[in-house]
Amino acid sequence: MKIDYKGASTCALAVSLFEVVMTLVRMYPLRQTLMEGGTLLSLLLTIVSFAAFAGALWYYKKNYNVDTFTYTNGLKVGMVMGIFYAVILAAMQFCIMTFDTQYVNELVELQKKTLAMSGLTAEQAQMAMKSTTWVFSPWYMAISALIGSWISCLFYSLIAMIFLKENEDYKGAMKDVEESFDDNK
Repeated sequence: MKIDYKGASTCALAVSLFEVVMTLVRMYPLRQTLMEGGTLLSLLLTIVSFAAFAGALWYYKKNYNVDTFTYTNGLKVGMVMGIFYAVILAAMQFCIMTFDTQYVNELVELQKKTLAMSGLTAEQAQMAMKSTTWVFSPWYMAISALIGSWISCLFYSLIAMIFLKENEDYKGAMKDVEESFDDNK
């Protein structure tokens, strides 16, 4: 199967921009709700993200695909889309962690509260806070967003292709081969 990279990048760009908007909604209007334990809302937003990625795969299948859209072919397209998707989300995460110091400070404060309630000794809590400041650096967050987004795309593609795959007609293909073989005799 030949992948239409222009089509895959177009679909990935559309779903990435949608995910950027979803991430900004998570981080700003819904930030307090999600930090206070809005796990059901977080699950709902993850399902919406999956639906957007599956929709982008479906759009690729309908508008850019020329071969049978088998499970393997769909995974290849999903991983190509995932590269574009991950790079865009990592760049967005880097920008947010670089320029929104209030958000980073809120994350650090949340970590301090968590460590205070964990029952660690003062020395252990101090070591954990040193790690926390490193983890919340823009480069670390961008790289983790890059890897995490691409892995998410892998799982999204695996699940979406259960519903989007087309079965190849092996019997029909063999019949065509046999007929052409008989015609050559």
